[in-house]
Amino acid sequence: ASKTLVTEVASVASEAQTKLDFAMLDRASLRQRMEEEFDNVKKTLYRQQSTFQDMDLAVQGVSRQDQKLRDFHAILEVERSARKELAGKVQQQQEQLEK
Repeated sequence: ASKTLVTEVASVASEAQTKLDFAMLDRASLRQRMEEEFDNVKKTLYRQQSTFQDMDLAVQGVSRQDQKLRDFHAILEVERSARKELAGKVQQQQEQLEK
């Protein structure tokens, strides 16, 4: 009876060791997958940050271009006003010459 009991205990211990080995492998595999996922999350966050920086630069560029267009529009308005004033003076001179 004692030899059978020792054999059973050894068998149960062996089974427990096998289950423990598999659990340790599963744990290592799970840890590796979690580390890979964490790396992926870090990469994604970096890409998002980079994208937001690119968007900020684009907005700044558009704002600068918009300011340049407003400045150019102001210059065109001054020139248009000057041409209109000059055309009025030319018209007055022609009217005076016709008298």
